Amino acid sequence: MTCSNCGKEVGEARVLPKYVPKNLGISGIVLFNAVSEQRCDHCGSIESISIPNLNGLMASIAACRISLPAKLNGTEWRFLRQVIDHTATELAHSLDIRKEAISRIENSAEPAGPHLEIRFRIFVYVKVRRFTRIKVNLEALLTMPLRMSAHSEKPITMRFVLRSVGPAKKPASRAAYIEARAGRSEAA
Repeated sequence: MTCSNCGKEVGEARVLPKYVPKNLGISGIVLFNAVSEQRCDHCGSIESISIPNLNGLMASIAACRISLPAKLNGTEWRFLRQVIDHTATELAHSLDIRKEAISRIENSAEPAGPHLEIRFRIFVYVKVRRFTRIKVNLEALLTMPLRMSAHSEKPITMRFVLRSVGPAKKPASRAAYIEARAGRSEAA
């Protein structure tokens, strides 16, 4: 592969020890030893970034977030809806509410009530559970007291480590993201 900037040969891909993705639809995600980068050795231009098993990562982020008792903010609602590949209309139909309510929640114009939020969290987990190794205790989810925080618009920092889960012909397809820690970010 040649560099799109200088035309010289690009070096081999290397795994980054830490990577903070900026375009997943949710902030606060930190990936450890999970992303490979191809960079030109001559001019330093980044030619490619590769995140293996992106569907597994998105499902793991969703499972991790719905497990935390902090109330979901509008951005998190939209992210989770997109992870389960539903339009606002489809989600409203599934949750038996009006589409306008989804819009108001996602735009942070109106918070979701606790019963609706719990139903949404369970619905999300049912949709993503086969794509992640992170397990969610549904009984705990049903009885979870949702905490409203003065910092609810600050992203929750979630750290993920890529683990190999046995022999495979395609390593990326046999990788699992394991949640290490999660907590409300102070620097946002």
